[in-house]
Amino acid sequence: MRILLSSLIGLALLSQGIYVAAQANATRTKGIEQLLAYHARMPSTTRDSAAKKSSREEEHSLLLKASCERIMKGPGQLTFLSNRNGKVKLQLRGIYTQGSMLYFLLRLNNRSPLDYEIERIRFSIVDPPARGAGRAMPLMRYGELSSVYLYDSTVLVPGYSRLRNVIVLPRFTLPRGKRLLIEVLEKDGGRHLQIKTSNFLLERARII
Repeated sequence: MRILLSSLIGLALLSQGIYVAAQANATRTKGIEQLLAYHARMPSTTRDSAAKKSSREEEHSLLLKASCERIMKGPGQLTFLSNRNGKVKLQLRGIYTQGSMLYFLLRLNNRSPLDYEIERIRFSIVDPPARGAGRAMPLMRYGELSSVYLYDSTVLVPGYSRLRNVIVLPRFTLPRGKRLLIEVLEKDGGRHLQIKTSNFLLERARII
């Protein structure tokens, strides 16, 4: 009888130990599963965030493109601002605004038989030349403005042809006494073109 009682007590203790071990193992398994599930969700969350950002950027780009197309179809604003180098002429045909953006409509007219290849179109804030300083006097630059969109990325103006494009920049105004310098630089050539304007025209930008 005493031996039977001892066996039953031992069996009960052994069963309890097995149960506790099983519970501990189940807890560890559950923790690992949760950890794996968390890490499995992370790439998905990152992908969703990247997809939303890409979608917003695409919508913004489509809006800018639609606005540029509307400008290109319009008659343009005659600003009388132009610059000629040889038989190549740059004209600022209009300044437009929509939301937080400024749109600059430029036209290049190549009346020579030589193709004109654009290396760069640059917008800078400069000091106006002092009276009597002459054209050879270098301009004092205070900063270059970065465009956010270019409509018609064509960089070649064939001989005896014209090219129009729209450059979009974040909206800005000029500090007192400063000017906006628009430059078109020829690749592997010296027929560089530049136009200077002031707040007078920026503040009269046409709403799209």
